[in-house]
Amino acid sequence: MRVAILGAGIAGLSVAHFVRREAARRTLPLDLTVYEAGPRAGGRIRTQEDAGYRVEWAANGIQGLDGAASKLADELGLASEKVVARPEAARRYILKGGRLHLLPLSPPALIGFGALSARGKLRLVAEPFFARRSPADETVHDFAARHMGEEAASTLIGTVVRGVFAGDARRLSLDASFPIMRDMERKHRSLVVAMIRGKRSPGGRTLWRLRGGIESLVRALAAEVPVAIASGALREEIEAILSAGGLREPFHAIVGARDVRQGKPHPEPYLTAARRLAERAPGLRPEDCVVFEDSMPGIAAARAAGMKVVAVTNSYPAAKLGAAHRVVDTLAGLDATSLRALFAA
Repeated sequence: MRVAILGAGIAGLSVAHFVRREAARRTLPLDLTVYEAGPRAGGRIRTQEDAGYRVEWAANGIQGLDGAASKLADELGLASEKVVARPEAARRYILKGGRLHLLPLSPPALIGFGALSARGKLRLVAEPFFARRSPADETVHDFAARHMGEEAASTLIGTVVRGVFAGDARRLSLDASFPIMRDMERKHRSLVVAMIRGKRSPGGRTLWRLRGGIESLVRALAAEVPVAIASGALREEIEAILSAGGLREPFHAIVGARDVRQGKPHPEPYLTAARRLAERAPGLRPEDCVVFEDSMPGIAAARAAGMKVVAVTNSYPAAKLGAAHRVVDTLAGLDATSLRALFAA
């Protein structure tokens, strides 16, 4: 099966992830390519460290520990990286008229909300009397205006959309952007009634982030090929070195000296790593794996495990690494095409 995905933003990468997962579940051969016009994956999502501060260029948090994004993070091995926001993080402010106004999360709080006029507040409170169901898709702004009036739609919903999507509520599709609001209308007609019956408030869902920034999700998706380390060192030592260098995230499994009974040149370390990777990529077999080694015992272990081996001349000259399928001085020239060629040989 050949699949091409245009765009390596969060949507395109997520689609690629689920296509891979489904192909593995059905044991289907897959030739998948994701095309991206820009220099990096992730679209608008980007995390930057600057002078000791973390700057998120787009989303800085994700709502709901039971939603699709949370489940995706778990599948990518990022469950332990989730950080739940403190209750104070539910506070949101709107800048209007040169002042910050605390976003009201309850009817009493609406009384002192200075970003809406008295007329705008009355129209918002009267939402249950004006609410009507509509089967057709519409923009987020048009939906909000139907329910809560033009002023509240622009001030409240328009601001939320800019914060969440960095987009324009007058151009974004409601069904694509906020399907839960369409579902609330379908079931209860009124959004106010839906929140009362469901005991939900706009800030009631758990907000969480990733310890390494939201771009961690993008990096994990972009590095979808499962990667493991099989070493004769202790796993705690490996973890500490990787974490100190900010390199822990790309590795989905680590096999250390205490995780096996026999070390290299016995194949057990690599076979154990392959089994652990198969938990993440169902259907993965040892013969589907490529090992990068710089020692002769390591090459022997990988070959005994039935894996392809690329040897790097870090510790030994090329003449002593001839048992590998390919010998290189550096990994810089390797790409997906050259690695696939190992299996065609």
